[in-house]
Amino acid sequence: MDLIKKNSNLDEFLILSLRNRQEIININSINFIQKVNDRHVVISTLTAEYTIQSTLKNIWNILENKNIFFRSHKSFIINLKQIKSINRFSNSYCVNFKRTEKRAILSRDNKKKLQDLIISI
Repeated sequence: MDLIKKNSNLDEFLILSLRNRQEIININSINFIQKVNDRHVVISTLTAEYTIQSTLKNIWNILENKNIFFRSHKSFIINLKQIKSINRFSNSYCVNFKRTEKRAILSRDNKKKLQDLIISI
């Protein structure tokens, strides 16, 4: 997986290696990235979901310096610009996204950090 920049408007893209093709996705279209197991993650975008062979840590290393992503839980990276609401869920929180019914988990320890980040954007 590689991160590339498109010079015309500074959009950034991820090149995902799938089984028989490569998919190019704009990082702004990512809702969240979820760890499935030790070797696979699901990237959920506005239009599709992609299961790729990678670790969440590897993806975080690529995206962590982008100001729109946040590690909400040990199994999730979320896009701050796509958040619609945050709801209490059991002992943690649930993050709801714009234009999808999919949700991500937000740990109790990260709730305050996330609120501070959203305010600063």
